[in-house]
Amino acid sequence: MKRRLTVFSLISICLAIPMAAGEDEAQAHRDWMDEAQDLQDTIKIAIPDKDAKAAAEAAEKLTVILEKEQKFWAKTNIKDAAKLADGALAASKDLAKSTKAADFEKAQQDYSSMVKNCMTCHDAHYEEKLQASGK
Repeated sequence: MKRRLTVFSLISICLAIPMAAGEDEAQAHRDWMDEAQDLQDTIKIAIPDKDAKAAAEAAEKLTVILEKEQKFWAKTNIKDAAKLADGALAASKDLAKSTKAADFEKAQQDYSSMVKNCMTCHDAHYEEKLQASGK
């Protein structure tokens, strides 16, 4: 009986570790998405104010986050989310370039393209679908 309990305990621990890692990854995802929203807000203000420095710094940080986002969705089976993450990442890279160059008209277009990808993904609630699939 004691041996069965020990085996059961080991199996439970082995199963719990991946679940905890998944929960940690999901929390990290939520945290970097919160940071991404703050950076988007900074850019949204900096472009009309023609503050190239603030916009470029925020766009560069946002690109790093969207690289994580792209990797996050690429390893799932939710292809639409991965495609939207690819689009958001490409637009954020363009945005970083246009803000560095102080090309505010192009920066506004790049920003709008990026936000469109982000909002489409958020509106589709892919995180809920990911949780429901257990991945």
